[in-house]
Amino acid sequence: MTNDRTMRGARLATSLRFLGLVALAAAGCGEAGAQTVVEVGLDELPCASGDASGWESTSWPDGSGACPWLRYEGRATYRIAHERGSVPRNVNAYLSFDEAGNASAASAGDMVRIVSVTSTHVELRNATNQRFFLRVVLD
Repeated sequence: MTNDRTMRGARLATSLRFLGLVALAAAGCGEAGAQTVVEVGLDELPCASGDASGWESTSWPDGSGACPWLRYEGRATYRIAHERGSVPRNVNAYLSFDEAGNASAASAGDMVRIVSVTSTHVELRNATNQRFFLRVVLD
């Protein structure tokens, strides 16, 4: 009888540890930390250009540094205004560790989550802890 109780107690303890680990893992999934919302108006994008067929928040790096890319902080959602006048078919985001956009790459995964796309703005979320510099191209 004592051996049976000991085994049941051990199984219960193992089950509780397992449930605790599952709860811990579940708490680690999803959106960790508070998300700051950053409004980016057209006046904050002096190098933005485009029309109804396409729009870009800034140009490719030209070496002058005249058109810096948008500072894109971690754990933040950016609501970026655009002048397309219609809902874009495609949202393309490029990231760099350099403000001038040198050595950039197309974004993937949690670095740029597309939250919302409208005829006046796009909402992009950086779900990482890393700061980047961002270029957005809409068509």
